Amino acid sequence: MDVVLEVLKFYKAGKAFNVGKIIKYARICRVEKIMQPYLEAL
Repeated sequence: MDVVLEVLKFYKAGKAFNVGKIIKYARICRVEKIMQPYLEAL
């Protein structure tokens, strides 16, 4: 989980931050419910 949070921080710092893409791939990987609180905090 630490790695996931670190990656989200790096991705958010970039110019191409797109929450829609993160949610799309979270659904594909079946981790949307787990990722949702972290995305809301960003």
